[in-house]
Amino acid sequence: MGRPREFDLNDTLERAMQVFWAKGYGATSLDDLCASTGLGRSSLYAAFGDKQGLYLGALERYESAAVARITTALSNSKSPLDGIVAFIDRIIDDILAGPGRCGCFIGKCAAALMLGGAAQAMAQADKTYPEKTVRLVVPWAAGGNIDVLTRVVAQRLTQSWGQQMLVDNRGGANGMIGSEQVVRAAPDGYTLLIDGLQTHAINPLVFGKMTYDTSRDLIMIALLGAVQHILVAHPSLPVRNTRDVIALAKTRPKEIAYATFGTGSMPHMAGELFQQLTGVTFLHIPYKGGGPALTGLLSGETSLYWPGIAIATPHIKAGKLRALGVAGKSRSEELPDLPTLAEQLKAPAYDVTSIFAVMAPAATQRTVVGKINAGVAQVLALPEVRKIYASLGATLSEPLSPDQTATLFKNESARWGKVVRTANIHSNTP
Repeated sequence: MGRPREFDLNDTLERAMQVFWAKGYGATSLDDLCASTGLGRSSLYAAFGDKQGLYLGALERYESAAVARITTALSNSKSPLDGIVAFIDRIIDDILAGPGRCGCFIGKCAAALMLGGAAQAMAQADKTYPEKTVRLVVPWAAGGNIDVLTRVVAQRLTQSWGQQMLVDNRGGANGMIGSEQVVRAAPDGYTLLIDGLQTHAINPLVFGKMTYDTSRDLIMIALLGAVQHILVAHPSLPVRNTRDVIALAKTRPKEIAYATFGTGSMPHMAGELFQQLTGVTFLHIPYKGGGPALTGLLSGETSLYWPGIAIATPHIKAGKLRALGVAGKSRSEELPDLPTLAEQLKAPAYDVTSIFAVMAPAATQRTVVGKINAGVAQVLALPEVRKIYASLGATLSEPLSPDQTATLFKNESARWGKVVRTANIHSNTP
């Protein structure tokens, strides 16, 4: 199946893409490819600079081993254009010959396309990144759990990489202001977003149309950590455990007020999930931030709150708040005798844990993404960091790859989406 030397490279690559997706993943056009990846056509093109890079990027989403093949292919490259021509001819012949041969095709195609200029740029970026200050955008006010954990990691990455990791707090609109700034930033790895997975899962469901789509416009890089929430009560509320709360709430429907730091926040979701599992109804009082929400509870303005464990623990020990149950999967080291809400409710599904992740513009090169992922994993493995995390009530899971982090985001989106839709939560303003 020979082709003349003079040809339209982009056209050939697009036709090869369509053959691949048609045989391998049921797509019949580039539009289907966009649907499969969750990205728009323009976003896909922009993400990898040209269709040559686009093809490779699509492959990498489904073939993690492509990175190793890429490195080998790059080191053996001689004539990029000739290599692409030869491999695409063989690929199309191979696929058109019959079904069931897609596995070897992925390896061939990834290697072939890495012979192009886009691949060389990616490999070079891997070696030199970072060459300047990296901005870590935290879309929340300073002092919260996510801000503190980001600064712990940023300090160690600065020491490890020899370049400053600058934490930039851009709070507002339930995290959307800072997130949008990162979406619009250059996809070069020098502007990263540190935010909660659940925030990005819940916001579009609660607030409707947004200026960005996390699945389309951001790429998940790594987990930064997680913080379990805890149910606490003002001492004036005559309850000692969740059984008491349920009994009291049934006699006073929609009267017991619980504080949150905004519609769609994790304390809000914690309260909604509790109501859905128990059949009781509370009065939701949203505040403009975690500090005001805690103040409202301490003053007796509200009766219940689901803050992070570390925030509540000093007030619990001082007798200013009463702990009713850990909202996460496991008991707290700081409060080992306090059972989880899942234990008390006999509902394993009750798990309210804020999961924080590192994200970047979707077009960020995969080699840069990989380097950031590895750097974060190294920092989180340090004994001193683990000790700090424990003191803050934060937990660490096993390191996840970017693809695994993206899968976790999808799972969290599905889980909390059910809660939002069941409660019919909508808001015009964050």
